[in-house]
Amino acid sequence: MIKFMILHNNLILGVDTLPGSSPQSLTQPKFSAVVVNDKGEVVESFDEVNLRKLLKIIKSYAPKIVATDNVFELAPTIKSLVKLARHIPPDVKLVQVTGAPGYGFQPLETLAVNYGFSTATKLSPIKSAEICARLASLGVGFELLFFENETKITISKGHGSAAGGMSQARFQRGAQVTVLRATKFVEKKLKEAGLDFDLEIKRSPHGLEGSVFIVYAPREKLRGIIRPVKQRDLKISITPVYKREVEYKPLKSQASMSKPEERYVIVGIDPGMVTGIAVITLDGEPLAITSGRGISRGYISRFIASYGRPVIVASDVNPPPDIVTKLSVAHDAVLYAPPKSLSTAEKQQLVHELTSKWKDISVKDTHQRDALAAALKAYQAYKGKLDQCVAHVKEFGANISSMDLVKALVIKGKPIKEAIELAAPKPPQPPPKPLEVKPVEHKPLSEREVKLQEALKSLSEEKRSLENKVSELQVKIRELEDEIERLRREERLEIKKAQEVLSLSQEVEVLKQTIVVQRAEIETLKNKLQNYAQLIKLLASGQAKILKFMKAITRDSLNELRKSFEVKKGDIMDVSSGHPLEEGVVGELAKADGKAILSPSPDEALVRVLERKGIPVLDATQYGLELLDQTPIIRDYTKLEEDIKKQSVEIRKKAREAAMSDMARILDEYRAQRAKEFMAK
Repeated sequence: MIKFMILHNNLILGVDTLPGSSPQSLTQPKFSAVVVNDKGEVVESFDEVNLRKLLKIIKSYAPKIVATDNVFELAPTIKSLVKLARHIPPDVKLVQVTGAPGYGFQPLETLAVNYGFSTATKLSPIKSAEICARLASLGVGFELLFFENETKITISKGHGSAAGGMSQARFQRGAQVTVLRATKFVEKKLKEAGLDFDLEIKRSPHGLEGSVFIVYAPREKLRGIIRPVKQRDLKISITPVYKREVEYKPLKSQASMSKPEERYVIVGIDPGMVTGIAVITLDGEPLAITSGRGISRGYISRFIASYGRPVIVASDVNPPPDIVTKLSVAHDAVLYAPPKSLSTAEKQQLVHELTSKWKDISVKDTHQRDALAAALKAYQAYKGKLDQCVAHVKEFGANISSMDLVKALVIKGKPIKEAIELAAPKPPQPPPKPLEVKPVEHKPLSEREVKLQEALKSLSEEKRSLENKVSELQVKIRELEDEIERLRREERLEIKKAQEVLSLSQEVEVLKQTIVVQRAEIETLKNKLQNYAQLIKLLASGQAKILKFMKAITRDSLNELRKSFEVKKGDIMDVSSGHPLEEGVVGELAKADGKAILSPSPDEALVRVLERKGIPVLDATQYGLELLDQTPIIRDYTKLEEDIKKQSVEIRKKAREAAMSDMARILDEYRAQRAKEFMAK
């Protein structure tokens, strides 16, 4: 864990290696170290310390600068330098005072003479360390930059969201929604903090699969705003963005070291998922063409800066995209967009003209083509003015330091004459007078001064000790806060787990009850199926017979029956009720030659009316009727048929007896009438 120190902002640590020591040797290198304040006064010196002890000194004093004449004396390679930088508090600058690539170098002894620190041609390690520190206190030297001024925030699903089985889809949906909410939360926090950022998202049907923020601020600025998260369904990681190469940044303007002449360029940008970048000179000569997926605005700026200072940032569309506008503002460049968006044919023509002239230029994709077309279109728009600049310089024979500077000033709106005057070389400034080093006369200290000096030293040590304790307590507080947050996350996770377990248990109980009900239904259906199978066999063999159902012997019931079936000879009717009873319907059933009527517990009136029409009436409860999809079926048709025959015989017998009785009555009446007529004569 990195411990954050309270910096002694007025302290600078100078470091130099001892003779014979090297970080590449098998033995541990030894260093001399000197702590000075911002006035260049020595606070404390250390001789013959190894790298581990040196790091302890840095953490103890926490100076604002660690200065040396050669950073590779601390670590032999760039990779090991980056590793060393991780062990130094983040606010401590690592400075090389003797120069930097691209700026030139000067020996430490020369700098010491120029600034009046020493006149010796050979410096001891302890003196070299002191001079490094004192030079850095004056702003001499170059800070080594290992990290971009950017931080990457990655939001993704937690590993716990990959549940399997029936719950997989539900877990995935929940995780996607969680990632979306976290992305909106982080975006809101960054906006509230006023931090510049780019956001890239990967959408999903229910939310987001993941998102990446590139925040244009160091990691330290995000502390207290966004914290890393590692939960079951969410992961937020915060990492600094490392530079691809270590950069050297001057502490301030270096009078003794001149930077090479700056080149001005025109840049074309085609932003998107794949971004195209093209860089050309102010003479229209191509310098670089590239494209890449998911590259940040910061990377684009650094790529451009490696070829020169952009004076125009161009787009191939109108209005230009936001990222092109932001880049032009960031580089203090002119924003160019064509009057109307370039067509594909225009872009192809522009690029073809360039590649015909520069055979070694290769345009690999449409993004590179669009970026190059934007830069060339901007160049064409300003070409007339740029040519006038060259003509004016030649005409007046002006002595200028840089033609590019004249052109850049004109592009930014300066008149050509004023631009030429500004680009004219300035008269050389006399070198600074070396500081006069006067020998210091050492007087013996009085007893009171000695005591005061000892008391001051004791108080300084006590102050340092207290500050270290404060630093340790701050670290402890941070650790405890992190522990509290971890425990809270675990508690929330446990509560969520308990809720999910309870929910799942209830769901299981409901499913169990559903299974019981469904099994009962299946058993019922199985029994019905078996019963239906038996009935079908009995119907096929003639042992069972389908009956035709009527609610009552009424016109409505008969019409309802006729919607599904035809009433024909030999039909057996199942009548659920004998009332009401319509004589006309009885006549129609008799006319259709119905075979019989079954009714539960038929009354005498029903039997009398139907038997009068010759239709047998039997008690339905005696024959065990069953329903097959609301259709009545009688299983033992043989018995019913026998009973119908017996009933029919009985009805016919009653009918004959009634007829004989009527005949006898009629004969008796006739005889009585004839006898009465005979007696009357």
